[in-house]
Amino acid sequence: MLYVVGRLYGTDADGLVLTRSLDGGRTFEPPRPLDPAAGPQASSPVLAAAGHGSLSVAFTTPASSGGLAVRVLSSTDYGVTFGPAQILAEVEETAPDLSPLSARSGPALTALPGGRGFCAAVTTFDEANGTSRLLTATGSGRGRWEPAVEAAAGTDTVYLQPQIAAGADGRLAVTVYALDLRTHLIEVLLFRTPTGRSVVSALRFLPPVKITSAPFDPLKAVGTGATPWLGNYQGLAAGLHDDVHPVWTDTRSGSAQICTVAPD
Repeated sequence: MLYVVGRLYGTDADGLVLTRSLDGGRTFEPPRPLDPAAGPQASSPVLAAAGHGSLSVAFTTPASSGGLAVRVLSSTDYGVTFGPAQILAEVEETAPDLSPLSARSGPALTALPGGRGFCAAVTTFDEANGTSRLLTATGSGRGRWEPAVEAAAGTDTVYLQPQIAAGADGRLAVTVYALDLRTHLIEVLLFRTPTGRSVVSALRFLPPVKITSAPFDPLKAVGTGATPWLGNYQGLAAGLHDDVHPVWTDTRSGSAQICTVAPD
């Protein structure tokens, strides 16, 4: 079964929608609204499917506090029905104003192998104290999610565009852009959970590893008018042998290029 989640614009039913294919992608069902209460204010949806019919959709909406609420919807019957939206975190913003650079994104989401659950990641920025944080949260395959917890924080580094993936043993990997506010250059960091530990019961990350051999200037990214743009998402996949495969936009050559690195 294939699932596609998106957000409708410019219609009478703007908001999050889900469609499924029951025949390997040859045809798809009509899109169905996921959270009518959120309406057109829902944004940045991502989806992950686990075993035994469980899937989750993470997205953001404006929060009552004036910031953003990171929400998740979960289904245990192959997307036929969803439980009520749960709030993983309320944040001021996913990133500070980095004008003229555009590099904001929404949450990232992955399924744990064997239908054991899901993990989400999102970056936040608190203007009041200048702290950037990487948050992660876990959910069971039955739709119950734990509140987000802090994986990393800093005042001289801004974390951007998280991606998350789970290996065959359930070991998690998270990549982020790390923008140094002193040099205004970016490096890509990789966070991983320890081996031999149950992810859902004890979410903890080892110190990050730099996977870029040199920092790069994000202002050399693709120009859209007067705005350099690093895109909204990067890529990360987990292999079968405790290896991970990150993909990101890099400008160290002087222009924006898609880069990767061979796993250790």
